[in-house]
Amino acid sequence: MKSTRIILAGLVCLFTYALVAPAGITGSVPTPEEVNINWRQFEGKTVRALFVAHPWQEGIDPYIEEFEQLTGINMEVAVISEDLFWDKVVIGLSAASPPFDVFFVSGGADVYSYYLNNWIEPLDQYIDDPTLTDKDWYDLDDFSSGYIQGFRIPTAESPLYSIPITSEVYIIFYRKDVFAEQGIDVNELKNIDDWLDVVKKLTAETDLYGTVVRGGAVGITDELMAMAFNYWGDLPHETGKAAFFGASWVPRFTHPRIVQAFATWAELMKNSPPGVTAFTWYDASTAFAQGLAATFWFDASLFAPSFEDPEESAVAGNVGYAVVPPTTYGHATAFWAWGIGITSKADPNVKKAAWLFIEWASSKYGEKFVAPNTWGAVRKSTWELPEMKQILPTEYVDTVSRSLEIAKYPALYFPGAQEVIQKALDALHAIYLGTPPEEAMATLQRQAIEIMEEAGLVPEGLGY
Repeated sequence: MKSTRIILAGLVCLFTYALVAPAGITGSVPTPEEVNINWRQFEGKTVRALFVAHPWQEGIDPYIEEFEQLTGINMEVAVISEDLFWDKVVIGLSAASPPFDVFFVSGGADVYSYYLNNWIEPLDQYIDDPTLTDKDWYDLDDFSSGYIQGFRIPTAESPLYSIPITSEVYIIFYRKDVFAEQGIDVNELKNIDDWLDVVKKLTAETDLYGTVVRGGAVGITDELMAMAFNYWGDLPHETGKAAFFGASWVPRFTHPRIVQAFATWAELMKNSPPGVTAFTWYDASTAFAQGLAATFWFDASLFAPSFEDPEESAVAGNVGYAVVPPTTYGHATAFWAWGIGITSKADPNVKKAAWLFIEWASSKYGEKFVAPNTWGAVRKSTWELPEMKQILPTEYVDTVSRSLEIAKYPALYFPGAQEVIQKALDALHAIYLGTPPEEAMATLQRQAIEIMEEAGLVPEGLGY
């Protein structure tokens, strides 16, 4: 059986992953031969896949023929650049007969829209079917729990609509050389206030900015939510509401912990390079890679490969990695993930064959092929493999694996979420420009309640 590859658009990669070996991890993990299912029950079926041009796709691609030989299933794989994927996948999913059966699934608002339109297949029925899934071999509990909960929509008790395949968790990057020159011992920085003091010191006493952060556009959402989760700390929250909403969708932007989170982010912005209010991920990561800042706060772990590449980064070899520092209220961060799912309109037997591919590709066995490429393994056991520290920087592996233990899913699953986020960004900018935090957040609270009332999620006249 020979798989088909269709390149729909040129490969567009945001980062360079040339530092890691493409052959995958060779260590011992459970193999498909140990599975208590019939891999060949859908022999002769064809599964069409739509993949983003991505390190995960690059990592799994050389082994897809192995899956075909194992199962007798033919894989037709189309690969498309990420910038073209968003429209292409929506057009395909909305068609009466989508041109793909398996596809990349973006966490957050995208998968929520697929769910609302009934475009994506719930997967629990396949996971719970012993003829399709060997639960002991697949070990769903091995995934970091936040990843699985994040793809249960709209609540943590709802069906699972995608299997996570690669992720980014939000951490702190710092310049090891600068910290050494300034006599700063990371191990002595015990909490977020200690780190903030260092940022201010470096801004004042060096020719660098103490930090750089995202400051503009909706691309800041997950990072700002990571800060909010950190200050929300030990208080409960619900999947799909992040730390921003409580019972009955009542906004809590005036809660002292949320106010403090926004105020802290605004303080970081004040210690960042000029133009920070418009900084996207690209601007912030580029500033750090160019050596303009001593730290890069609460941002994606997946920037590490580009920072470690001397062809792309002026700070290669001098980058340190740290778990976000705890607040007085607790300790938490956030994450974002790519998943892989099945179209709801596919033929029933093709759906089952598609699940076999997902089961194989996202198993402990499949992840060993992609983990060195992505730097974003989603299984806890993968981070524990000794080879991970041989392939990737030891401090990076330790930081990411520890961060996953405290990571929460930042998605807001309700109509009007993007409007609320835009108002939150306005409040953040107001604090940065000098508005007292309590005043800016009171305005945001009123605006959020109005949006929630219009969405029919909170009673009219709720009050503030």
